[in-house]
Amino acid sequence: EVIVFHILDEAERRFGFQREAIFRDLETEDEMLVRPWEIQGEYRKSIDAWIERYRRTCREIGVDYVPMHTETPFDTALLAYLDKRRRVG
Repeated sequence: EVIVFHILDEAERRFGFQREAIFRDLETEDEMLVRPWEIQGEYRKSIDAWIERYRRTCREIGVDYVPMHTETPFDTALLAYLDKRRRVG
């Protein structure tokens, strides 16, 4: 049995930055000046589509998909998931 726990930070998901910033690619070290207000809407659409792709793919292959936030302790999320499965299954 496979379960996907997809862990995202709220800042990563909502991209709520307010000021210009330099973002650095951790793999290539490339840097980019970003004005969040210019890309925020498109970023949110892209991240939502990316998450939905994971959710749909997992459903199609019979894998449980469990979105999580970094603010939620893992044991709390796991217990909530197991309780939900117990009630449903």
